[in-house]
Amino acid sequence: NTQAYLSFVIPFKILEQISKVLVYQKDSNGYQRQPNDLHINRIKKFILDDINEFKLPTSIILGVDSKEVKSILIDGSENTTMNLENINNKPFRIVDGQHRILGMKRAIDSLKDENKIKILEDYPFNVVAVVTDENNRSVELDIFIDINSKGKKVSTDLAELARYNYRIKEKSIVNNLANISEHIAMKASQLLREDKGSVWNYAIKFDIHSQSNIGIIGVSAFRKSITGLIQKYLAKKKGYGLLELDDVN
Repeated sequence: NTQAYLSFVIPFKILEQISKVLVYQKDSNGYQRQPNDLHINRIKKFILDDINEFKLPTSIILGVDSKEVKSILIDGSENTTMNLENINNKPFRIVDGQHRILGMKRAIDSLKDENKIKILEDYPFNVVAVVTDENNRSVELDIFIDINSKGKKVSTDLAELARYNYRIKEKSIVNNLANISEHIAMKASQLLREDKGSVWNYAIKFDIHSQSNIGIIGVSAFRKSITGLIQKYLAKKKGYGLLELDDVN
């Protein structure tokens, strides 16, 4: 629809170098809220919990003026490249993804191991940049508002169920206390919902998309509420180490 975009993949160290957040009433033409410290720390923890395997696949959305684009694009005989490494004035504005960027930065700042720092600095982010004229940045605001007001919050209950089914098929349930407890909690939630003699019969919501869906609590929330009890029980009995995959199915 006549809107120009740039789509590219760059390592985090370059992304952080070229982008900035414009905060309302703090920066000129700012429209973002102050970053949420709790959200940043959650992302930091998510990254540090598994540096080698964590995933942040959703695109970072940036905005950039068309005149800036002209200064960084290099037309080649076969393709067009961008020279980003020498940019220091942060011409790209963060439209969506500021907490992921700040969470990554905070994770890096907390590390002392050079190898781990390099892993995070080289982590590739997919970026979509909205190209606007300097006097027409309202397009950028339209996109920001659409992302934050029209996106529907999606329940992950069905995905939680499917994930456990996949783990059974793939035989990838790790035999440790946390994983076994979570799996038993999910299967217990399912059995309690289907047990006609249980007070939880049809009180736990499973099919969140069904028009006739009834219940007072989602399966994900219920599973989390009983996982701790199961974990303590298994730890007390010292039985989880004896469990085989078939035992928790």
